[in-house]
Amino acid sequence: MFGTVATAAVSVVTSVMAFAPATMPGGDTPPTTPPEPGAEIPERRLAEFSFAMYITLEFAVDPGEFTCSEPQGVGNDNTITCFALIDGTRVIVATAVTSDGTGVYDWSVISDHMIGSEAPTTTSPPPPTSAPNAGTNLSDAAILSFGEELNRGAEAFKDDVLRFTEGTITNVTNYGWDAATATLTLDVTLDPAQNFADEAVDRAAWILVQFLKTHWGRGEPFRLDGATLRPRLVLAVNSTQYVSDFDLMVRVADQLITNTDWVDASRQT
Repeated sequence: MFGTVATAAVSVVTSVMAFAPATMPGGDTPPTTPPEPGAEIPERRLAEFSFAMYITLEFAVDPGEFTCSEPQGVGNDNTITCFALIDGTRVIVATAVTSDGTGVYDWSVISDHMIGSEAPTTTSPPPPTSAPNAGTNLSDAAILSFGEELNRGAEAFKDDVLRFTEGTITNVTNYGWDAATATLTLDVTLDPAQNFADEAVDRAAWILVQFLKTHWGRGEPFRLDGATLRPRLVLAVNSTQYVSDFDLMVRVADQLITNTDWVDASRQT
């Protein structure tokens, strides 16, 4: 995805299934006790220690709550991703190649910005896709941060859709993340000269959702453990809208639903 920072965020944010935020109050040393001599230290633990030190030294801030994913990949492509939530409003996400037990990492920041102002607020009970305290939840903060990355890469994404579909899609009216409703929206127009029948529109929608489902894959930000936000997808192809709630997108991402069943569940009539 898409030749932008958002591309990197999608491709390197890896499995965070065992989400267990640590804290480092007052700039003290990370909550990692010294290992016993000769003991083997899990890669994730090494990464969390290194990441906390990196945040402290590079940014001169207390890393606050932080966590790292389990390593993902094979060989030289084995990467680990870490998140820090600072003062409930700032999210820093960085990635590095795993250290193979050495504890030495070359961190690359893929996201660093404020998210508190975009935390959704409600005066009535929140819907399933919304959480008024999202700014104080590390998993929710990571989701909001990732959504902002998608928005920053939206124009490049639109250009890529038009280029790679080679005229089948002639316009991308909208692509973006709405934090208030935790909704990712894609609205496209197919080439009217090709006179697509309804069945062809459904097939085009299924192809597009296959491309977008990566955001709901295991370990991706939209699916982090502990999150109260439950991102959904609203996809519009020509005048037909397909609405997939969080649970439906998880089924798509895990390949637990067929084309026909997804269309039946999501297509708005």
